Amino acid sequence: MPIGPKHQLGESGPPVARRFTNREEFIEVFQRAVSRLPPKEYEILVYYGVGGIGKTSLRIELGRLLEDRHPQAIWTVLDFLTPAHREPETALFWLRQELNHKYAVQFPSFDLAYVIFWQKSRPQTPLRKDPTRLEALLEKGTLFANLMSLVGEVPILSLVPKLSTLISKTDRLFREWWTKRGHRDLNRLQEMSATEIAEWLPAFWAADLKDYFERDGRPAVLFMDTYEALWDGADRRTEGRFFTQDEWVRELIAHLPEVLWVVTGRERLRWEELDKDWRNYQHQYLVGGLAEADARTFLASCGISEEALQEAIIGGSEGVPVYLDLAVDTYLQIEATQQRDPTLSDFQGTPQDVLHRFLRYLDRSETETLKVMSVARFWDRTLFESLIEKFNTGYPSTALQELRRFSFVQEEQVPGIWTIHPLMRVALEEHLDTDLRGRVHRYLFDYYNNSLEDLESTAIADKHKIAFTEAFHHGRCVLATDELFDWFLTAEVNFYRAALWRFLLPLYEDFARLIEDRLGPEHPNTVTALNNLGDAYREQGRYREAETPLKRALEISEEVLGPEHPLTAIRLSNVASLYRAQGRDQEAETLFVRALKIWNSVPESEPEAIAASFNNLAELYREQGRLKEAEPLQKRALGISHEILGSEHPLTATNLNNLASLYRVQGRYEEAEPLRKRVLEIREKVLGPEHPETAQSLNNLAVLYFHQDRNEEAEPLYLRALEIREKVLGPEHPDTARSLNNLAELYRDQGRDEEAETHYRRAIEILEKVFDPAYPSTARTRNRLAELYIEQGRNEEAEMLFRRTFASRFLS
Repeated sequence: MPIGPKHQLGESGPPVARRFTNREEFIEVFQRAVSRLPPKEYEILVYYGVGGIGKTSLRIELGRLLEDRHPQAIWTVLDFLTPAHREPETALFWLRQELNHKYAVQFPSFDLAYVIFWQKSRPQTPLRKDPTRLEALLEKGTLFANLMSLVGEVPILSLVPKLSTLISKTDRLFREWWTKRGHRDLNRLQEMSATEIAEWLPAFWAADLKDYFERDGRPAVLFMDTYEALWDGADRRTEGRFFTQDEWVRELIAHLPEVLWVVTGRERLRWEELDKDWRNYQHQYLVGGLAEADARTFLASCGISEEALQEAIIGGSEGVPVYLDLAVDTYLQIEATQQRDPTLSDFQGTPQDVLHRFLRYLDRSETETLKVMSVARFWDRTLFESLIEKFNTGYPSTALQELRRFSFVQEEQVPGIWTIHPLMRVALEEHLDTDLRGRVHRYLFDYYNNSLEDLESTAIADKHKIAFTEAFHHGRCVLATDELFDWFLTAEVNFYRAALWRFLLPLYEDFARLIEDRLGPEHPNTVTALNNLGDAYREQGRYREAETPLKRALEISEEVLGPEHPLTAIRLSNVASLYRAQGRDQEAETLFVRALKIWNSVPESEPEAIAASFNNLAELYREQGRLKEAEPLQKRALGISHEILGSEHPLTATNLNNLASLYRVQGRYEEAEPLRKRVLEIREKVLGPEHPETAQSLNNLAVLYFHQDRNEEAEPLYLRALEIREKVLGPEHPDTARSLNNLAELYRDQGRDEEAETHYRRAIEILEKVFDPAYPSTARTRNRLAELYIEQGRNEEAEMLFRRTFASRFLS
């Protein structure tokens, strides 16, 4: 790199920035929309076109126009190119932070909801462990900053219960908010599950912005850039899931008709397929290549005025703005390094020819650095320094800022995060030696994977989600399929335990599709990937989506391995478990019986699998009240596991537990109690005191005590089980709902109606979210709350609950 300053001051002053020249019709549409703010109804401008065509440049220019011609407007940008912004709660927090910093917009309802959401979704992870969010919540003038000024340095979450007392001493703005909505928000939030709060976050965010509009009256424009990145890693062909990715965006817009929304992306919005009314509010414009006149104006603004040169550059770039920018970079590079005027031969040919010549005019260290950095989808300073040192590109580790002189090296919205324009990144990576490209991918895989080591499910932060996503991206480029398969199944476990479904499911889908593409539909690993995807859906109660991959896994096993193969029996049991969860008992029984028949007929059968099959069928019979048929099966399952696996094996404990449940249903409490105590002893010893199965044992022993009117012994066990389930499984898991329901039953029995109602309501919220509205447990819990209301004389509320149960059953 030649020594010299990047910027020269002369008689004419500093160089003029490259002039934006683009699509006057699009700018005019935007200007008219801004002049009408706030719109009478919803207004959404959509600018779409292929990558590199200039959509982001257009969006940047529209922002400049707002600053210059409409300074009264408030505006900001949410770019989905940043992975963390694809999660609603993080995206909304980012927007909240930007509008607060730029315009002092206060978001008390959202802040309150976010803090309670954090507390419920991460009960073991204090907010102080995320200093970025904590600092934002405590910025001068915010609700919690006001409260902290009154009570001093205390944990922010501890202020929530004291809000009603403290709020009278805060600023007028917050007192008015509390009177208008705040106290109701707090009561509602405390009753909600974490999952439900997450769904309501757009509403809370929008309500605060509406309050700002009422006080200030300023118009608002919100941009959403790189919209297609919301589906990054997801299968866009899966229509059933296509519209769920941006459901929260539509919810946010629906709450804010006062805002002008501007969306830029590669495709048209398809929301009218969901609701035809959306087409009344969407105005969609295809962004094509620059017109020749506009391209000439742009080049002239950059100091390239010779007509023949302009013609060569426009022809080589094909009107695509990113290649026009590259041509300008080449022009300036030739002037600076070759000490000559650029010629026609420097720009003739295809865009790839232009790129190839551009690289020739860089020194070796710059060229090698750009090639290596193109393998990374984005980087910070630490990764940048690590890569150039590891691959010895010769570039100074302190010269990251120097790369900014190239138009295609961009800093993302998150300060300190850099990227290369996607078109240029692909083109540069193609120039990289195949072996070296593989080594860079491998290094990046190890770099991100190392940050996942020793990760606890309760400590997962945005950086870990990014690390897992990037490790998967680079791993799929360089790992052998079997190696990638083994790594993925190991790495995803903690994220699965943390119930990060929204984050995980696109990766599960991508993984299953990749394994099938590489190994074919008949490979055992394909069956495993499909089965795991189906299990993930089933765990969430998304039964319709679970059925397809689970049934495909079964069909492949039957076709390839045969209908009597042991692995086919496993797939049969998995589909049967799905049917059992859906209440499709007859179908479940047929498959469970088939699976058991296979295990009995195969000489080399696994005793553990046979015991599990007996247990599955026995459990189904018990739930149906077929106790005489269930008991011999349950005892056979216990006998096999005890003899083959030993008295302290987890499966032996499971079979003991289920036999105890059978005795409890029959009222044989004296026989059930020693079994349940024994199960608890085994699980605490073998699995640990905080394992979900240990929580199940605590819960089941408490249920037994409750039915014997031993409530004082039952309550601490129920509470311990709930604590473990909320910590390990999450506050929105069905087992957490079961613990809440059981506590509600106990409190109701003790006459503690207020506590019972709270726990019933929380249980219903979880169950209605996770399961079908007509799911038996959901209906039973809803009806138990209705019965409590009747006892209290609240007949109208009880009738509404009964009607909901009836309607859900009728419609199902």
